[in-house]
Amino acid sequence: MAKKRKKSDSLGSAKKNHQNTKGGSQSKDNKKSLNNKNKQKSSKGKKRRSVNKQKNTMITKLMDVMFFLIIVAMLGGSFLFMISQKEDKTVAGYRFYDVLTNSMVKTKSGQKGNFAAGDMIIVKSTKSEDVKVGDIITFVPNKEAKDTFLTHRVIKKIEPKGDEKVPHFVTQGDSNNSPDPEISGNNIIGKKVFSIPKAGSIVKLIRENILLSIVFIVALFLLVFIIKGYFEESEVSKKSKKVSKKSRRKSNEKSKKK
Repeated sequence: MAKKRKKSDSLGSAKKNHQNTKGGSQSKDNKKSLNNKNKQKSSKGKKRRSVNKQKNTMITKLMDVMFFLIIVAMLGGSFLFMISQKEDKTVAGYRFYDVLTNSMVKTKSGQKGNFAAGDMIIVKSTKSEDVKVGDIITFVPNKEAKDTFLTHRVIKKIEPKGDEKVPHFVTQGDSNNSPDPEISGNNIIGKKVFSIPKAGSIVKLIRENILLSIVFIVALFLLVFIIKGYFEESEVSKKSKKVSKKSRRKSNEKSKKK
């Protein structure tokens, strides 16, 4: 009986050892497969990151080119616009005028759209039929003097009579004591839609100091370029710091394993 028990115990232990060896080999195989899967995932992730980096670099380069082209166009256009001696400048249906007098300075609490000498006003081309009382309009007071412009508020609108096709208007500056002579709707250039304080004085200064204006525009362009380069360098330094931290972590992990 004792011998039989010894034999059965030895057989049981052998079976257990065989199962343990099988389980150990299976766990090793599972670990290897998991490691292979993780390696594949990491390689795919690296490829995606590299592709994304290439795309981002291309996009940033295109954005840089577009940015500089827009700046050059804006600066060049604004410079040509400012040095132009033509008073009646038109851009996409809008006209720009320098204000020379204080005839439209605010004198009452209810007045809106006022402006002063040294400002710049933006006028939108408008048909005389669309003008109403209370609008601020720019017009030619006398057709013989086509280079003279007034911008005053409409205080009266006279509808056309008989053979007349356009209405007539009576205007007055808000700070003036008397109204202007009656004008035809054909003399109207447009309605004032916006004013830029002191912009007229700046334009006048640029016209009178062209060389100084060129230096200012070039300096502004260089300043934008320097600021952009500074931010790019800061981004590169941040990325390098992140990379160095990762490498330190990996080295520390390797040393711990050893």
